[in-house]
Amino acid sequence: MDWISFLTDNFIPYVTSGPNTGRGEISIKCPFCGENDPSAHMGVNLTTGKWNCWRDATHRGISPYRLIGALLGVSGPQARLVVQSYTGAALDEFDAPQTITRAPERTIKPVAWPDDFEPLRGIFCDYLLKRGIDNQLADYYCLACCRVGRWKQRVIIPVFDKNFKLLGWQGRAIVEPKKASRYLTNHEQVKRTVFNLQNISKGGEVLYICEGPFDAMKIDFYGKPRIRATCTFGVTVTMEQIQLLSELSSRFSKAILLFDTDLAGVVGGFNLSDWLPNISFGNLPEGNKDTDKMESEEIKGFLHENTR
Repeated sequence: MDWISFLTDNFIPYVTSGPNTGRGEISIKCPFCGENDPSAHMGVNLTTGKWNCWRDATHRGISPYRLIGALLGVSGPQARLVVQSYTGAALDEFDAPQTITRAPERTIKPVAWPDDFEPLRGIFCDYLLKRGIDNQLADYYCLACCRVGRWKQRVIIPVFDKNFKLLGWQGRAIVEPKKASRYLTNHEQVKRTVFNLQNISKGGEVLYICEGPFDAMKIDFYGKPRIRATCTFGVTVTMEQIQLLSELSSRFSKAILLFDTDLAGVVGGFNLSDWLPNISFGNLPEGNKDTDKMESEEIKGFLHENTR
């Protein structure tokens, strides 16, 4: 079991040394103690896989399924899927999960809008127009820009909760950066949620789940109010996003996965459809890899034809 990769992928803090960490171990906050654990009191041996809590002797074992179930708040079959993806072990008699178990709540706190972020202008508007995002659409999703500091030369895509409280943002570079990725995210909690919650939380007829925010914006804007869209901010999906998408999709008559590639939507080595069995797959019209080159009427026609 590759515990380091598992913990990193799921934003679970760990330490590699300290008073509670033996040789060949890492330590994490004990999920069985919960908030009663003030520090990282659970050690995990990277060789044997054994784990134990220094606060409570009953919180120990060797089964990775039990520990992963407690850390992520998932069922036994779901935990086995996660273990399989980080070990390559066989799945035995377990199939893909049919239900999602709600994980323990992690607090997602509103953040402040930086003073350096300003209304769209000049080259930022030009960039967005090339991607099929006009001023009306940009205003609807509260897009901004930044010309200085860490977020220099980036379009700012705010991320809100269902009550329109700002949770964070993603910055998309308008020129190819030399020492950074095209997308930067200000906080890990952005990957604990999904895009456009302020508009889709009440449900509707069809929900499209996209990979990136620009695709989601165009589908959502030209499909509303009957058709809505969200995105997972990249090809990898966290368990918290899975749980949220499970809840959201239940409020729509139909949910359609519309990612750019077949490799997208991977959760613990499995496709998003393995975790959300009621979801269906969608494809853009032949010759279109994304919505950038599609005019508004083309998008409306595509949505009409594929969601009847």
